[in-house]
Amino acid sequence: MVILRTVSLLVAAGSISLACSSSTPDPGGDAGPGDLGVVVTDQGTVTDRGTVTDRGAPDSGGGASCGGSLGPCNVVTSTGCMAGEGCYAGRSADGGVGATCAPAGSRGWGDPCTSANGCREGFACLGTPGQCVKLCCENDNASCRDEARGGRPGAVCAGAVTGSDTRTCMDISSCDVYAASGNRCPAERPRCDIIASDGTTNCFAHEAGAAPGGDGAACCSNSRCQPGMVCVPRDRTMGNVACVAASPNRVCRRVCNPLLAGVDAGADAGAQCPGAQTCSFTFTDTPDTYGACAPMP
Repeated sequence: MVILRTVSLLVAAGSISLACSSSTPDPGGDAGPGDLGVVVTDQGTVTDRGTVTDRGAPDSGGGASCGGSLGPCNVVTSTGCMAGEGCYAGRSADGGVGATCAPAGSRGWGDPCTSANGCREGFACLGTPGQCVKLCCENDNASCRDEARGGRPGAVCAGAVTGSDTRTCMDISSCDVYAASGNRCPAERPRCDIIASDGTTNCFAHEAGAAPGGDGAACCSNSRCQPGMVCVPRDRTMGNVACVAASPNRVCRRVCNPLLAGVDAGADAGAQCPGAQTCSFTFTDTPDTYGACAPMP
């Protein structure tokens, strides 16, 4: 199974007028379909809202067309736009997905935003409340670290965006993915999750307005689970079935270390399972030391 950090952008109501160069770990797939949603008015203002729906390592995809599959401009590099413009992806009122050039803002990494082009070129406005997030192509960590283009030292290209072939750049932090408390994450971002296949971790916020659940709580993303928990399919046979928030088919389970299965809990109390569960849930694209607990057969 693959853990993805998927970003879904929600659509703002309105029409699209193209005045320039045309026109977001969840094992077993992402949390379901999503849209890139921006609206461009004839004044060139772009509006979007976004929600981070889950976390984890990058999936396969991207390639030479990365960022350019939605139209004549490229949302990652802004190729096809004039100087001072950025390329922003979105869905028009008729449901079509495309990319358009718009005057680029000046806000960068982590800055608050209320519109897509409030951010500088190569960025998108994601989250609730919105924050500027740098876009990238699969495995292109160098672009995430390019400070001249808004990158940060040590950042990695580790996020997937639903409805697009692009990824998102992410900071890294040496937090403890197994710990239920004291995981070295700040209070505003209490979750620690793996974001790359080498075990690189980062801290994340819980889903806004939702109390994080413990073992067995229904979920569609890691952000609905307490620290030290991960959102996994309720039934292993449903690993590739999309999760619907109104009726989740996934549950929060304890993160564990499969290599310690059968070892006395005292060896690493933070990586063991509750009673009647074993560390038998494993994932692809994560270290062998990362897994999740599951009820015994």
